[in-house]
Amino acid sequence: MLPALALFTFNGSDVCADDKSKEAKLAELMKIQGIYEMIEQAQEGAQEMLNQNFLETEQDLKAKFPALFESSDQKFKTLLDKFFDQMSQRIPPTEEAVKVYAKIYGASLTEPELDKILEYYKTPMGQKDITAAKKANQEFNKYFMEQVQEHASKVTTSFYDELNTIIGAKPK
Repeated sequence: MLPALALFTFNGSDVCADDKSKEAKLAELMKIQGIYEMIEQAQEGAQEMLNQNFLETEQDLKAKFPALFESSDQKFKTLLDKFFDQMSQRIPPTEEAVKVYAKIYGASLTEPELDKILEYYKTPMGQKDITAAKKANQEFNKYFMEQVQEHASKVTTSFYDELNTIIGAKPK
């Protein structure tokens, strides 16, 4: 019975070592592919959208509740500052996002397959592939964020129109 347990433990440590090796290769691949930069670009685009959303919300609140902005109501100013601070946070942090991306990416790949992928990305064609993917990702993110912003603007306008109908206010 004891030798079987020892064998199990030994094999378990091999799996752990294999996992560490695979994690290291995935980390290298994420750097080579520019995943850090890709995620940071996505975060910047999302942050721009959130900042724009905050400014639009603030302008709308000023139009609908001018007395709050004219008063020295500290609770309101604190709430607005808290709202802006929370909107300004990057969620998730870059390092965490890259680890999640790597885990998802590597889930269906074996270590020998990762070796071949790494080998490819180190070739001139692989480098060209990376450059093209980075450019496409950058342009697509811009397009995507524009679409999201347009949609959010339409939905927000519709929401306020319906809200004004419910509360009986006239749009300003």
